[in-house]
Amino acid sequence: MKCIRTTKLNKKVDIIRHKDDFEPITVIDFFKETVEKFPNTNALVNFSENKHFISYQIYQTYVEKIAKIFIKLGLERHGVVAILAWNSSEWVISALGAIHSGGIVTGIYTTNSSEACQYILESSKAQILIVEDSKQLQKINEIKTDLPFLKYIIQIKNSNYLNPENLILDWNELLQIDTSDVEEEYEKRLKEITPNECCALIYTSGTSGFPKAAMLSHDNLIWNAKKGVETMKVAEIGNENLMSYLPLSHLAAFMSDIFIAIQCAATVHFIDLKTLKTSLVEALKEIQPTVFIGVPRVYEKIEEKINEKLQEQNFLKKKLFFWCQNFMLNSYFNPENSTSSIKYKLAQFIITQVKEALGFQHCKIFITGSAPMSETTKKFFISLNMAIYEAYGMTESSTVHTLTSHEIQIYSLNTVGRSLQFAETKIIKNKSDEEGEICIKGRHVFMGYLNNIEKTFETIDTDGWLHTGDIGNIENDLLYVTGRLKEILITSGGENIPAVRIENLVKNECNAISNAVLIGDKRKFLSILLTLKTEIDKEEIPSDELSSETCKWLKLNDLNFTKMSQVYKARNDQKLIDAFQNVIDRVNEKAIANPQKIQKFAILPQDFSIASDELTPTMKVKRFFVVEKYKDVIEKFYE
Repeated sequence: MKCIRTTKLNKKVDIIRHKDDFEPITVIDFFKETVEKFPNTNALVNFSENKHFISYQIYQTYVEKIAKIFIKLGLERHGVVAILAWNSSEWVISALGAIHSGGIVTGIYTTNSSEACQYILESSKAQILIVEDSKQLQKINEIKTDLPFLKYIIQIKNSNYLNPENLILDWNELLQIDTSDVEEEYEKRLKEITPNECCALIYTSGTSGFPKAAMLSHDNLIWNAKKGVETMKVAEIGNENLMSYLPLSHLAAFMSDIFIAIQCAATVHFIDLKTLKTSLVEALKEIQPTVFIGVPRVYEKIEEKINEKLQEQNFLKKKLFFWCQNFMLNSYFNPENSTSSIKYKLAQFIITQVKEALGFQHCKIFITGSAPMSETTKKFFISLNMAIYEAYGMTESSTVHTLTSHEIQIYSLNTVGRSLQFAETKIIKNKSDEEGEICIKGRHVFMGYLNNIEKTFETIDTDGWLHTGDIGNIENDLLYVTGRLKEILITSGGENIPAVRIENLVKNECNAISNAVLIGDKRKFLSILLTLKTEIDKEEIPSDELSSETCKWLKLNDLNFTKMSQVYKARNDQKLIDAFQNVIDRVNEKAIANPQKIQKFAILPQDFSIASDELTPTMKVKRFFVVEKYKDVIEKFYE
């Protein structure tokens, strides 16, 4: 009987390969293939510093050196190296170094508290920890006595402190360590490593409770990278530019900035946090990425900025821009229309200037995932000749399972596309329902959750199907995702309510609304909590200034607020109530049945953020946290 699941780091699983699929290889051989083909191609660059480019040949040299150093520092076979740092060349070198040493890598969000760091370090029994600077080191110093497995801490930046036991090392000094005495052990481990063993632990973002540690094998990551690049139809291997700005602790960035980059022989530009917060567009203009991956909120922010700039233009320029958008949108959905016409060339000329102003003039592929993107935002970018393809997947599927394309989007903007080649999708329906739980199968399905047999067996069944917990349906071989099983609310009357679907309808109906949280579990009727879009400060915290989109929407409703505090103070104003009630009424008109209609709403005093703990590091709403935080507001609905 084949072994398809495990919860132990030193165990292996059987790879179920389609007869026409490629042979499994290790990350070591995968990396080596690219280095041999593109030794002098630029691989890595830290954008904020002196922009020192590292070629693939040098990249490999650093990785092998760090791997030997980890062995010398006592990293055991299948031992864990944890990285508590922002994106940098040191991050990815450490990650691949851990894998080359026969170990396993895991990332920790720099926004994590010391308690959250402790949970990951304890559960993974991490033996080596890479920290970015003294700020991150301070978190670890608070909990270090509770980490008996931790052997060494390596600090990347501003390292001017070594503790008496020499357990804290400086990154630059580390590279000077003589590793000649571990060469034999290193070579021995390279020969032992197999494609079906664990090489990465990815902690799920955890919208409730502690995160689970998903175990990913060499084959999981490589298969997904190869199939993803093949499906995206990346054309210029060895001549691609990627921008690393999403946290590498999240699998989407981990996959794109390390494994997809290696598959494409791309140059990865690492954006520091200061640049990310203050001058991202300037960085984009300098880097000129050819592939851009972002969560929906990133694209929404770009859309908001473009609309803000548009408001500064005169009437004629606005009218010309809107004409160009409509023309390009029509051309996308009607490709038979001539692209050689004068009108098309004029529209393309003007739209190209917008793309150049954003640094996207050479970008051929735009991808989004992690959360649903509104049809409005998709159409906005299509009208700028920047069609965004939507990917569906999760940590447990090594990121991508399905992907859309131009041909698919012409058919429907609401689908998340087709499965990757040799991957399978099925829907488990209840009775006569058209929808059901999405289940997926393939070489990208993870190995299991570390030390969690119950959740592993609950998630991967005996036939190898991954039960995603998502709800959807398949139509003409295309997958549609409509909600989450855990986000189905059951009213006191026993009605099943698809919370996510209704929340998305509310946000799509009003572009001033940033978040909507539906309430109704074990309640007599539905109510909803709303937040409005505001400007974000340099620390990524919502400010009191309303966004231009919000101000514009309010003005259309004869309301002249410019600050969130003004809106909240006037939350009982009848004109304001009527404006939002009209939104709710339009959503209710689309309700399938009366129990799915929203009866009451409340505007919250501020937008959600990671800092205030309503959002996970990947911008997902912590539903249970929000419900607890605003329980007094909720109870008033039902008094």
